[in-house]
Amino acid sequence: MGIVRQESIKTTFFSAIGVAIGFLSQVFVFTNLLLPSIIGLIKVIQSFANLFSHFSLFNLPGSTLRFFPYFRNKNNGHNGYLPFVMILATFGFIIFFILTIAFRTQILNMYVERSLLFTQHFNIVFPVIIGISLMSLLSSYLRSLFKLVYAAIVKDIYIKVFTLISVLLYYFEIIDFDGFLITFAGAYALSSLLLLIYVISIGEFHWKINRAFVDKKIVKKMANYASYGYLSEIVQTSIIEVDKLMIAAMLSLHSTGIYGIVALFSTVLNLPQQAISNISGSIIAQAFKDNDLRKVNELYKKTSLNQLIIGSLIFMLIWFNVDAVLSFMPDDYKNGKYVILILISMKLFDMGTGINGGIINLSKYYRYMLLLNVVSLIIAVSANLILIPIHGIIGAAWATCIAIVFFNVLKLSLIWWKLKLLPFSIHYLKALGIFILVSFFAFKLPTFRLGIENQDINSFFDIAVNSIAIFAVFSVLTLSFKVSEDVNDMYNKLILRIRSWFNQ
Repeated sequence: MGIVRQESIKTTFFSAIGVAIGFLSQVFVFTNLLLPSIIGLIKVIQSFANLFSHFSLFNLPGSTLRFFPYFRNKNNGHNGYLPFVMILATFGFIIFFILTIAFRTQILNMYVERSLLFTQHFNIVFPVIIGISLMSLLSSYLRSLFKLVYAAIVKDIYIKVFTLISVLLYYFEIIDFDGFLITFAGAYALSSLLLLIYVISIGEFHWKINRAFVDKKIVKKMANYASYGYLSEIVQTSIIEVDKLMIAAMLSLHSTGIYGIVALFSTVLNLPQQAISNISGSIIAQAFKDNDLRKVNELYKKTSLNQLIIGSLIFMLIWFNVDAVLSFMPDDYKNGKYVILILISMKLFDMGTGINGGIINLSKYYRYMLLLNVVSLIIAVSANLILIPIHGIIGAAWATCIAIVFFNVLKLSLIWWKLKLLPFSIHYLKALGIFILVSFFAFKLPTFRLGIENQDINSFFDIAVNSIAIFAVFSVLTLSFKVSEDVNDMYNKLILRIRSWFNQ
């Protein structure tokens, strides 16, 4: 477990770097170097490729984490597990490639009127799909081998750096638009190739399949597991990607580009939530194995509280600096200000409900998740169909917000119904009170200026002063009122470490 914990910490660190690179490059570089319609084209290609890759992979990455331990045997190449799943993935890609070509006209007809650029360059999605699929498959394989770090570097850092390079090459006219799209797709191909080279370099790429081991019994078990997870995963991915795909079909690539960029602000909250989920997952699984509902309840309350604390701080740092941040971007993106507010509010609600999805998935009631996902997808699609024509990208934000909030209410209700557990406590109310109080304080903060004419420097100074003030007041109140035992423990350990450094 020591190795796993170390790898997880390193992975979270590199993922954080990746989030920073992706956010800063897209918000401050892409918006100033590319037209919103081109950014919209990139977003639609990525959304389509993400959805397609989940269709064609048959939930093999999830099955790898579940079944690889049965295959594990270094001496005989893990019984040929890697070539076995790669063959299945290739078969899945061919099936859905044929289906996509067969229904190509129907797919493109949805976009030809309002997003013609996507229909003209539709074929670029296929190399992106191959890159995403191969990275997903190899990443899950490496995770099963407890080799998490390099996969995180490739998926979270390399691909974003390569994409940034493709944008710079296009902006400085080193390549034309077609060359830009090829280079953009090549970023995914190169990243997946680097991951494959790494697997080979550590001696974990094996060609031979042990046919005696891969019998009907193990294949049937994998198929049963994958089929359920497959449907659930498809629906979850659809909920995430449907807004951008529907904006492109119903509005324009220009609107998709603006929405895709401002939606990035809400993804900043994903990292702490994902880190907490990764750490708590194994603990919940063990608690259910031991039938220890008291432990599950304790963890449920702790994660919801800690996620609310982290999420509310990030929410305030984003929202009360949003005008200054948008000043660095072209005027078109200012129309997305309230999209940011809606989506970060949605994400804060999601974080504040804790690890409810993980609890359901790891309990005996995991089959309910498929039903909850399907209901949420129906709500998302219906809401988008109704709200996008009326309110544009703000309507899309409201549709996503409604679907995710409803999804979380359903999960909360299911856990209460079946396990009689809720994530709320008196400390939770304290955290909400502090969030409201500091938000009022931040709202009253004046706009800070250095008294010079340079708008960018003034905006940067305003962001810095606002952020320091919000962080300081929020931290003092959270620590003083002892809202979270974990937060206070981390603070005390940090103070002890700083004192030890000075004493040396």
